[in-house]
Amino acid sequence: MNRNPNEPDPPVNIRPSCPRSSDDGHLINEDLGLRVMVGDRLTVRERLVTDVVRGLLLPALAILPVLAALIWISVGRGLAPLDRMARALSARAADDLGPVAAGPLPREIRPMGAALDGLFARVAAAREREKSFTAFAAHELKTPLAGIKTQAQIAAMAPDEATRRQALARIEAGVARTDRMVRKLLELAAVDSAPEGGGEVVDMTRLVSDLAQDMQRLAAERSVQLGLEMAPGLFCRIPDPVLPAVALRNIVENAVLASPSGSEVMVQGVARDARITLSVLDHGPGIPEAERTRVTERCFRGAGAPAGGSGLGLAIAQVAVERLGGQLRFAPRTGGGEAVQIVLPCAGPVHEGGRASEGRDTATRS
Repeated sequence: MNRNPNEPDPPVNIRPSCPRSSDDGHLINEDLGLRVMVGDRLTVRERLVTDVVRGLLLPALAILPVLAALIWISVGRGLAPLDRMARALSARAADDLGPVAAGPLPREIRPMGAALDGLFARVAAAREREKSFTAFAAHELKTPLAGIKTQAQIAAMAPDEATRRQALARIEAGVARTDRMVRKLLELAAVDSAPEGGGEVVDMTRLVSDLAQDMQRLAAERSVQLGLEMAPGLFCRIPDPVLPAVALRNIVENAVLASPSGSEVMVQGVARDARITLSVLDHGPGIPEAERTRVTERCFRGAGAPAGGSGLGLAIAQVAVERLGGQLRFAPRTGGGEAVQIVLPCAGPVHEGGRASEGRDTATRS
C-alpha cells in the first residue's frame, strides 16, 4: 500500500496506565517510563518543627508561673478558714467546750463547724452531769454517814441496854436511808448516760406488771393497796427499756410513801394517737401549788415530803422521761391526792383500746 509522503502519521493509541508507588515513596509509571521523585531540604523541616515548639513552649513557660501563683492564692484563701479553725482549736484549754470562735465560715464548711459546736455542747453537758452527780453524792451521803458514825459511838458508850438498842435502831434506819440514797444516785447516773435514738419494742403492760410485783413489798410495809388497770399489748419502741421502768418506779415509790395507811395507789395505762400514757394516782396530801414547778429539781424536798426521802425520785423520773422524748405531768386528783402522768411517744405499734378495766390487777392489802 502506497502512502503519500505528505500525509501525516496516524495517531498512536497509547492506553494510559495508573502509576504505582514504590517502597521508597517514588511514583512510577512503567508504561510511560516515568519515575517522579519529590525532595525537600532537611533544614526547612527542622525550622518548621522549631517554630512549632517555640510557638507552644514559650507561651506555656510564660503563663505557667502565673497559673501556679493563682492556684496557690486560691487554695490558700479557700483553706484559710480551716487554718483559722485549727489554730483556734489548738489554742483552746482542755476545759473550754464553748463554740469555736474561728470567724465567719464559708458555706461549704459551715456544717462541720456546726457539728463541732454540737459535739462540744454534748461533751459539756456530759461533764456537767458528772460534776453534778459527784456534788449530789458528796452532799447527800455526808449527813447519813455522819449520823451513822455518831449513833455507833453512842451504842459503844451506852450505859444501858435501852440506849444501846435505840442507837442501833437509828443506825439501821440510817443505813436504810443511805442504801436508798445510793440506789437513787446510781439510777440518776444510769439515766444521765442512757443512749438516745434507736431502741427496741417494749411491752409496756408487762413492764408495769413486773414493776408492780417488785413494789408489793414496799406497799405491804406501808399497808397500801397497789392496783393496775393496763390494756394488754401496749407496745412502744423506746431507746432504752430501763428508762420507763426507772421513771415509773420512782413515781410509784413516792406515791406509796406519801399515801396514808389503808389507801390505794392505782397505775393506769392508756394508748391513743401513737402515744402511751401511764398514770399513777394516789390518795396522799398532794403537791402544794407553790411547789409544783420545783418538785422535779434535784434534792428538792417539799414541806409535805415523807421522812427519809432523798429529793431525787421525781428528778430521776423527769430526766428519764425527757430522754424518751416524753412529758411528765402533775395534777391534783379529784377527791384528794396527786395524779402523775408519763406521756411517751411511740414509734412502733400501740394498742388503741384505751384503758382496759378487765386487766385490773390489785396487790394484796397488808
